[in-house]
Amino acid sequence: MNKKEKIEIIEHAFRSGIGHSRCQCVCGNMFYNSNGGWDWEDGELEELEKSNAINLDYTVDTIMLEGKEYCVDCDCWHDKALNIFAFLISHNHQIVDLFLDYKKYKQQEVDIIELPDKI
Repeated sequence: MNKKEKIEIIEHAFRSGIGHSRCQCVCGNMFYNSNGGWDWEDGELEELEKSNAINLDYTVDTIMLEGKEYCVDCDCWHDKALNIFAFLISHNHQIVDLFLDYKKYKQQEVDIIELPDKI
């Protein structure tokens, strides 16, 4: 599996799937979609066009990694995604155990709740 495929897998798993008219990435890069029929404030679109912001032909999406929101179209998160991918794959058995233990813990919380006979 090559780097591009690993990044695509992480993107598919962690992208927000929520379209935005614009997004400023954690690294500072700005991306926007000028032709999406957005309701821009007066001068906002013109300001973006004058800046170094990158105009996309599609809705801007984000990806959340380690508590930070990145713009999907920015490359700055790719190395982080590769590290996360490597960690997940190299610890897959431990991660399964973690989720099984977590499920048991949550089930104990549910079992404590007494439900009425008739709901």
